[in-house]
Amino acid sequence: MIALALVVVSCSSNDPVSPQPTGDQPKTGSTFSFERFSTDPTTGEPISSTKLRYTATITQTGLTFLGKTNVSKMRTEGIGEVTDAYIYYDPNGDFSVAALYNNVPSGWVTWPVASHTKTENVIADTTYSVGGISISNKATATTIYVGTETMVIGGKDVTVVKMVQTLESVVTSSGVSQTISLSQDGYFAPTIGFFAKTFNDGQLNPVSGEKMEGVLSVLVAYDLK
Repeated sequence: MIALALVVVSCSSNDPVSPQPTGDQPKTGSTFSFERFSTDPTTGEPISSTKLRYTATITQTGLTFLGKTNVSKMRTEGIGEVTDAYIYYDPNGDFSVAALYNNVPSGWVTWPVASHTKTENVIADTTYSVGGISISNKATATTIYVGTETMVIGGKDVTVVKMVQTLESVVTSSGVSQTISLSQDGYFAPTIGFFAKTFNDGQLNPVSGEKMEGVLSVLVAYDLK
């Protein structure tokens, strides 16, 4: 399994590459509070009865992790469990997350917040044996820049960068390959230093063929240190 330790006014894929407003890298103790909803498979609208609130907190900065320095550690609480993630603010303004493969950090996945350049990251490329049968699995993340939009956060207009990321896992056994794909939209607010919104559209149930519920997370409050 692949995991990543997530209003519109305007959007254009033809926006010129221009400097985006940026803020300081969030310091230890900075918090980001979100509301998360399941979304209706047909309309994509949030289902109010599914609302959950969770908070992500920067607990450490200046770490060395997976070949990078000045990495920050983020802890998320409030959705049934406590999870830790590692994030990296690239000097060029891009943003990276340490991806998990089988719950183990395996590599960096980069969101092209400032560079606007498509990124392709290999999360895993492994071969293992089950019952004497060789199975290979290659997992990748491809992320593209879409454009800029404006969101209202805490009563203020905030510029966000919209990107679309496709996670793909190709499993091959006995010469037969199966591909599993998941697409997610990320809206990153450079002046805040984190995502203002993420959206995973509902996928098709492989058995019934019906579209399942998606997931929407929206930043509702933040406190930068």
